[in-house]
Amino acid sequence: MKRFYPLLICCLLLCACGQTNPTSPASPQEPSAQEETNANDALTQILAQYADTDHLPAFTGEYAAKTVNADKTIVLKDTIENDLEWKVYASYLYLVTEQWDDYLLLANKSGAFHDAFVNTQEDAKEGRYMTSYTIHALGTLTAKEINAVFAPDILLRDIQQNALTEYAVVSLDIDWVSNEARLAAGPQLDDGRYTRYYLLGKTADSDAWLLSEVYWEDFLTPTQTAADQVAFTIDFATDETTEHAVCYQAEEDSPYLNAVCITPAVPLDELSFVSLLWDDASANVALGETVFTAKDLSPSRPFVVKMTLPETIPAWGISFCDESGNTKVYAILQSGKDGSLLLSAIDA
Repeated sequence: MKRFYPLLICCLLLCACGQTNPTSPASPQEPSAQEETNANDALTQILAQYADTDHLPAFTGEYAAKTVNADKTIVLKDTIENDLEWKVYASYLYLVTEQWDDYLLLANKSGAFHDAFVNTQEDAKEGRYMTSYTIHALGTLTAKEINAVFAPDILLRDIQQNALTEYAVVSLDIDWVSNEARLAAGPQLDDGRYTRYYLLGKTADSDAWLLSEVYWEDFLTPTQTAADQVAFTIDFATDETTEHAVCYQAEEDSPYLNAVCITPAVPLDELSFVSLLWDDASANVALGETVFTAKDLSPSRPFVVKMTLPETIPAWGISFCDESGNTKVYAILQSGKDGSLLLSAIDA
């Protein structure tokens, strides 16, 4: 799968002990044993029919890096590797080229997602449309990556409702600009850059890969929420925040490095910057090793780390010990909806 760098994704935290009399923030409610069992059962069912992404039909057609039709433009900055990625791209291309019949054929007719396609087409015909799309990246998620991105019960529900017999998810990094008529109508999503995830699948009645649902940040795993961001704030570093910070560079220089600033709400003796690994046994992210320990942090002395933000599965996080001596681990992610950074608890 191609490297996929969305504008911004959600963020998480990871390892260190010895906090100095911190205030005790309210912790998010832990899932019950039954909830965990249900999630594991849902994931098992999903993976049973998830497509082998190494053997998806390769896309051999031609496409342009830029297509213009009157006042509409679409720019593609990535390559298309398989038919699924082509169909996600085509769902925007056909709106620009006004290939209405071809556009509707991309969507699974058995679900509500097809109704959304019809509504989008009707809006465009009535003069409410996007004037510009820029697709920065396309990528097909592997089965390993699904549990790091989705709440299994949500994905399984949509697979069952659309009666999919084989399926896969394509990630899309896109920004768009609306015309004045669309903005005046109050669109659900404003102009900007987003990470979207498209569920495509086959059914018993059709061997064609069809778009069946679309997701964005609000549909990601329940652990990736602002509720987890209780003891720290996280943001992109500035010259001002870096001046008094404990600094560390986690990777070699590259155009993809970002300076991330993590600030504790109260003085903290130690905060560990840790690696995260994929665990095949649990089909989830697991704690790796501590690569750096930041000492004597405070609201006026944050931790700044230069790192690459994750594609889908987080690679870096933080860990610390709370006042009860329990180790808390968080992953660092970036929001595909608005580009903000967030911290998300993981079970280490």
